[in-house]
Amino acid sequence: MATSSKTLTQIINTICDEYELDRQQILKQLSTKDLLPAKLLLKSKPKNVPFYASKQAEELATLSNLILDEGMGSGKHGKYTLADVKKAIEIPHDKKILISPTALNFANDQNISISEVIGTGKDSRILLSDVKKYIKESVSDSDSDSDSDSDSDSDSE
Repeated sequence: MATSSKTLTQIINTICDEYELDRQQILKQLSTKDLLPAKLLLKSKPKNVPFYASKQAEELATLSNLILDEGMGSGKHGKYTLADVKKAIEIPHDKKILISPTALNFANDQNISISEVIGTGKDSRILLSDVKKYIKESVSDSDSDSDSDSDSDSDSE
């Protein structure tokens, strides 16, 4: 059964990552034994061969500060297409925050960011008591900060 060069590249990369091996040396060793398809043979790559299949793909990757492995795109000769770049930069959606309606209303009234509140309810649901506890802890933290400030003021006298 033949293995595609893309699959073989993934296998080699996985082995190199797993065992902390140098990919170039592995490819060189396999090529000396005629175990690589022509697409994976080490050749001197011309400097003007583009890494991306289109200018739009390159611009989007550059704007997103995206770092991609060479030759792993779905385009011809492993080039990255616009779809590859978009898929690579997709940000996973944040986990849905579960919060009781009363806790949400109370947090909004107090101008509290619920992203910092840890829920203790079922499935980590944020309850009213969690928001009140968060406020109480925030107030006590700011009191201890102001106490240390006043201590430093009295030390300077």
